[in-house]
Amino acid sequence: MIETHSNKKLSNIHKYMIIGIGILFIGSALYDGEYLKILFGLVLIYASFFEKSIFIEEDGLLIQIKKLGKESERRIKFTEMSEINIHRKNDKAMIFFIKENIGHKVIIDLSNLEETIKLAKKQNKKIQVDYLS
Repeated sequence: MIETHSNKKLSNIHKYMIIGIGILFIGSALYDGEYLKILFGLVLIYASFFEKSIFIEEDGLLIQIKKLGKESERRIKFTEMSEINIHRKNDKAMIFFIKENIGHKVIIDLSNLEETIKLAKKQNKKIQVDYLS
């Protein structure tokens, strides 16, 4: 498994701030009688518990999503992908794995780029690799 920097998780301070703002919206809605704010407050609180992690494995991508204690995962195999777009900057590489016109963005260390390309080419010889400037 290749280490990625594509984890989307709020820091604890941001999570608590968003939950606080959601509670303020709910309190304000109850005070003002504007009940649409309750929905907005609940959406903010729900969104604060969202986490997404992407891992590069030997046969493709593993995407794990956590929402309020519920965990789900899905795999996208290299054989299902049509192309890989790579943008290099400093010591990182941002890679877009394209499947059916949908891109999945992953950021890795530049030192792991060649290994990632070899894994993809090993599984799917027809996959197109493009370097973006």
